[in-house]
Amino acid sequence: MAQGWPPDLNIQEKTPGQWPWVSLTSGANIPGNIQAKDWKFVITDDGTTITATFTQADDPTNTLTTSATCTTKFATNYVAITVVNGYLNELTISTDRPQLGFKDDFEAAHDYILEDLGNYAGLLDGTIVACNASVNRPGQLYLSTVNAIWDPGPGPMLYVTISGDFVATVKVTEFAGTLAAPVYHNDCGIIARDPASDGGQENWVSMRYFPTWTAFVASSTKDGVRDELGQTTGTWLGSDTFAIAQQYPYIQLERKGSNFYFRISSDGVNFIPLTDPGYQGIFDGTQQPLVISRPDLPTTLQVGLFNCTYSDQIGYAVFDDFVITQ
Repeated sequence: MAQGWPPDLNIQEKTPGQWPWVSLTSGANIPGNIQAKDWKFVITDDGTTITATFTQADDPTNTLTTSATCTTKFATNYVAITVVNGYLNELTISTDRPQLGFKDDFEAAHDYILEDLGNYAGLLDGTIVACNASVNRPGQLYLSTVNAIWDPGPGPMLYVTISGDFVATVKVTEFAGTLAAPVYHNDCGIIARDPASDGGQENWVSMRYFPTWTAFVASSTKDGVRDELGQTTGTWLGSDTFAIAQQYPYIQLERKGSNFYFRISSDGVNFIPLTDPGYQGIFDGTQQPLVISRPDLPTTLQVGLFNCTYSDQIGYAVFDDFVITQ
């Protein structure tokens, strides 16, 4: 940034893979009194357009003060400010990029109960025992609950707000219970919820990692009534649901218009759908893929991760590589 006299032009490069800055600050005296209110410029970053506002730190009512003129230059991966015959005084640049997708590898230690929510938009607390990144499990999200229910809910959920179509993927690295000693009724997965549910009946869909009973299953709750579809198999059928689920640790929930798709993967690259109807085992290309139509759900949804047990047993799930693409 430019400061002092004569003004120097400095270029702040974008950090590869990260949005440039929360704020940048510089300071110098202002000899003139020409003020420019609500002065804005546009940054174009790889096709994404945002608006940034300049604010004077000691007088937030001034967005920019100069003695002459100011111009901006911007390009794909950097932004620069040129001051012509003037000074900048305590200038802060702040940007708010529209959220297009989301990614969290949970490498940074953070407790979402004891600290703030970080990059997340909300945390629904249906009796959460623990919700932290890289604390109980290094490099992973540990979510533990008791007496929590998503039938119909609301239950525990750590979420971001997503508008429009999306593909949400996460890896389940650990799950409470075993086939021989299950934790009833430990459940986890990805959920997409109507924010209006906060003030009324629950409306949501979820892709569930559920070896406690069925290995995998999809749920669709409308006006507080939950349906379960696409079950892989059942423990009561003699299936080792834990062994099946461990072979497919990646789960995926996709929205395309009013349709939702539910998938699993062994490697996080190649995904196969749940079946319609359920209880047909792992999809092999001969079954019908499960698609749930929910035209009632709004454009903007709460999309996040959940765990619950529907009982007084303490359950948990451990997640890694939570990614939402749009």
